[in-house]
Parts: sequence; C-alpha cells; structure tokens
Amino acid sequence: MATELTIKNVFRLSNGITVLACDGGGETDSFVGREAALVANGKVRQRVILVGERTMINRTSHLNERAIETRDQLSLTSEEAQSGSWCLVCE
Repeated sequence: MATELTIKNVFRLSNGITVLACDGGGETDSFVGREAALVANGKVRQRVILVGERTMINRTSHLNERAIETRDQLSLTSEEAQSGSWCLVCE
C-alpha cells in the first residue's frame, strides 16, 4: 500500500544526503529502504530510494512531520518543495 507524504522543504547536506521535510504518514510507518516517487499534479518526475529518517527535535509539536533521507540527486528546488504541490509517494 502506497503512503503519500506532502513535501514542505528540501535540504542538501555536504555529505551528499538530501533531507526532505514532509507531512504525513503514521507515527509507526518506516520508510527506510523503500522506493518513492516525486510527484506533482499526478505526474512522476523522479524515483528515489529512501535511506534514512532523522529524528525531529520537537516531536511533540511536529507529530505529523517526517525528515526523510535519500542519497539520490533530487531534481527539486527549494521553491518547488515549499510550494506544497509536491508529494513523495512511497511504495
């Protein structure tokens, strides 16, 4: 069953990891090792492999937020990520 996460922002780290700040998913959902599609308006731009998830610092006030990691190069700008129209659809 696919899980859809709304992308809120994207961060590119110097070690090659890209972190996607997302809304959605259940508290117990695990995304590590899953394939995901970068989607807007029903169209897939790119597929990536998710390699990790960072712990949110203030988890009690960010219950539905996730920080998902990939090592793949993302073709998504910060402006696109912040627009709210992009989703990460996890297989």
